[in-house]
Amino acid sequence: MINREAIEDAIVARIKETFAIIDVDVIPLPDTEEEMDVPFARGRITVAYCSSDFGDPFFAGMANVVSFSQKQEPEIQIAIESRKRRGDASIFAYLDLAERLLKGFRPIGNDPNACGKLYPAGDHHISREKGTWTHVLIMRFAADSKEPADYFTVNPPAP
Repeated sequence: MINREAIEDAIVARIKETFAIIDVDVIPLPDTEEEMDVPFARGRITVAYCSSDFGDPFFAGMANVVSFSQKQEPEIQIAIESRKRRGDASIFAYLDLAERLLKGFRPIGNDPNACGKLYPAGDHHISREKGTWTHVLIMRFAADSKEPADYFTVNPPAP
């Protein structure tokens, strides 16, 4: 099982220092609309865990004791906002930099069996409102989703 908040925090930490040098704010998706309305200087990047796709479960075990695992593919959206679309300090420049910083990054630990490396799955123009361009970079990675070790303590098998 993955920790969605830890994934967002790890991705923010990975790109925040580089973007701070060029005066771009990097934040996890805020809890309220009011927090999203805070003005920014040159740009803002918002990191959000969005969804996961799950593969078919694999069952293993004997008699009444069966455990399962399955592949999980989380999707992280990196929303990039800027007042410029092209050139320096623009949507395109920030999009390219974010992709370079995140491609191949393992957001939770160094165990390749538990968490794969981030890879780009797409990017999209979202909007242009009040002089601000917004694009989203979609990143994914593969992870193992296993039944919790304490499952049978909480839910013992029937006799």
